[in-house]
Amino acid sequence: MGEFRGAEMVDLVIALNTGHDGGAATMHANSVMDVPSDWLRSGLLAGVTPATVTSLASSAFDVLVHLSRAGGRPQVREIGLLEVEADRLVVTPVWSDGLVHPGCAGLARRIAARGEPIPEVLRC
Repeated sequence: MGEFRGAEMVDLVIALNTGHDGGAATMHANSVMDVPSDWLRSGLLAGVTPATVTSLASSAFDVLVHLSRAGGRPQVREIGLLEVEADRLVVTPVWSDGLVHPGCAGLARRIAARGEPIPEVLRC
């Protein structure tokens, strides 16, 4: 899917909640920490309540990856784990610019639960 900026976010999360495994989308944000507020803004543009955005997004997405361009090539800058705390979307930092953060263990558990090998960078 291409980039989403507004109300089409609702269509995207509904499509990603149809019971199949896997999916991806692109949006512009300054960091993984900015994504929940950007989603809430997109939901408001679509006339959807923050509670609905939280419910749909938390079941559609697990991991957020922030990319930047370096030398014309995409480069991973941050990885965050999307979670819900006190009925709000929050991002737990996993990795940024080569540094492993405490959220690493949570992502490693989610990967292992799917029966996939844990990447070396997430062996925290």
